[in-house]
Amino acid sequence: MEKKVMGCFGLALGLVIMIQMSAAQMTCEEVLAAELPCKPYLTRQAIDPAPACCEGINTVFKSNTEAHFQVICHCVLDRKQRDWGIDPVREIQVAGQCSLTELYCLVDKNL
Repeated sequence: MEKKVMGCFGLALGLVIMIQMSAAQMTCEEVLAAELPCKPYLTRQAIDPAPACCEGINTVFKSNTEAHFQVICHCVLDRKQRDWGIDPVREIQVAGQCSLTELYCLVDKNL
């Protein structure tokens, strides 16, 4: 009986850990929604990025796990394939204007 209780406890703990890990992983929809306030700047409709732009992309890039960056880069590629009319120079400049350092997928010419 004690082994069954410990087994159930271990299973429950494992499920909680898996849920926490997947909750920390952003979806592509969340990445694109966070990036949406940047669209006027990235499409040359605004001179400077809006504060909500920097807040959104700082939220997206606050994680430093490889899996998280793979999701972000996949979403950036997906957005580029949809042709939002984004100026690639502004896409790189927004990093400096929003004090970001982790935008390696945005400057990769293959994406």
